[in-house]
Amino acid sequence: MRYLIVFALSTIAFTGLLAAFAWRVDPLGTFYDGSAVGHAAVQSPPCDVSDDLVGVNSWWSFKRDLVRRDDPSVVVLGTSRVLEIGSRHGELRFVNAGLPSLGLSTVPRLLRELHDVHRGPLTVYLGVELFWLNANWASPYSYVTPSTRARLRDLLTRQQVGESISLATSYPQLLVRPWHTSTVDGMCVLDRATRAAQGKVNAWRPDGTLAYASQLRPDLPHEIPNDFELNLGNLAGPQYVGGYYTNWNKLSHLDELTAVLAQARSYGWKVVGFTPPYSDRYVRRLATAPETAPRWREYGRQLPAIFRRYGFPYLDSRSGRSIGCTDREYLDDGWHIDPSCARKLRRALDTLAR
Repeated sequence: MRYLIVFALSTIAFTGLLAAFAWRVDPLGTFYDGSAVGHAAVQSPPCDVSDDLVGVNSWWSFKRDLVRRDDPSVVVLGTSRVLEIGSRHGELRFVNAGLPSLGLSTVPRLLRELHDVHRGPLTVYLGVELFWLNANWASPYSYVTPSTRARLRDLLTRQQVGESISLATSYPQLLVRPWHTSTVDGMCVLDRATRAAQGKVNAWRPDGTLAYASQLRPDLPHEIPNDFELNLGNLAGPQYVGGYYTNWNKLSHLDELTAVLAQARSYGWKVVGFTPPYSDRYVRRLATAPETAPRWREYGRQLPAIFRRYGFPYLDSRSGRSIGCTDREYLDDGWHIDPSCARKLRRALDTLAR
């Protein structure tokens, strides 16, 4: 019996040490570290924060914390396609709260959480995606903060432990200090293991926008994603197989969209709706292909009317050309706008907001 007790206690102690080790190294940025973000914010100029420190499970905690810290008057909300819309020079009260693959069904909860940390007036630039209104598309992320039990369980997964061992072996200083400051292309980046400095991961800017690895290290070769071929280049029968526009037979979730606008109005907020721009290649395909053209036309008719019903303006910026963006002003094949196009979009949104 004594040996059984000793074995049980040893197992518990080992498991605890393993969990503490994985938590300390946190190779996937699972646990939001507000102190790191706070440290980055007070540097002069403020530092970007590596995606190793703010990983997918921390993205929303990070954005919500920025809103709490900065008390913004303007917030941007949408998918990864809005993540380059940033603050103007010298502007302090602005936060880009966009999240990769954000789905419409998650927006009401995010708005409630933003209202909890920001009770004052707010202008929300809401980037509505065409595929939000496709009943056959669903976001892979819920952006729900995991429970303590779930986080403890995640600490002991094979991936978490394996990545922790690999990272700590390569960078043993992580056991003493979980982050340090790197200089990348003349910019300050709070990094975990110099991976942002090596152009291997993205980093979040102080206003919540995203600096992609290719932007952090433009001197290094980077593969440009071809989302067009993935999402619009392949057909199976009468429909696309990429996911975003698959079997898109009608505009769905309109009631959810109107509920979001009513919710924002109940908070006393102002909303300016828009659709993140597409390059000419995307516009031609979406506007003319039989699989999507009817929805494209319906979307263009109904979105302005829906926003107008709640007293909010809407900018039809589906075509980048409509706001002065060229096909060179994208980070990839025409799916994600670059900072230059984002500045043009921001000016158009500011004009509508006024």
